[in-house]
Amino acid sequence: NKQNMSLNWQSVPGALVKVSVGGNHVWGVNAGQDIFRWNGHGWDHIPGKAVGISAGSDGTVWCVNAGDDVFSWNGSAWNKMPGALTCVAVANGNSVWGTNRAQNIFHWTNGAWHQVDGAAVQIDAGEDGWVWCVNS
Repeated sequence: NKQNMSLNWQSVPGALVKVSVGGNHVWGVNAGQDIFRWNGHGWDHIPGKAVGISAGSDGTVWCVNAGDDVFSWNGSAWNKMPGALTCVAVANGNSVWGTNRAQNIFHWTNGAWHQVDGAAVQIDAGEDGWVWCVNS
């Protein structure tokens, strides 16, 4: 059943292949794996390379690169985190999730990754605590 909605989409410059919105924070990655952050008027290029990025409602941002390395943004630079993931999802600083090449699912708790039941290739987490994943 199609719901009729009147949306006023606004085009912004840029050529992203991935985008993540958390709170009023917008981050993206282009085809060249360059990382960008929306400043309200345009995109700021952020040093580093990523194939996936996730922004949480509290401003927490994590990303993964093509080598499955995991990074968290400290406000001015990327901190390399332990683990090897292909996908990362941030609800907020206390709720970070990820999947690896073996399709294992992990939750970041007390400064370490803890494997949880299930298998997934992609995962996402909402600020309300809901976590969803797809397994193929």
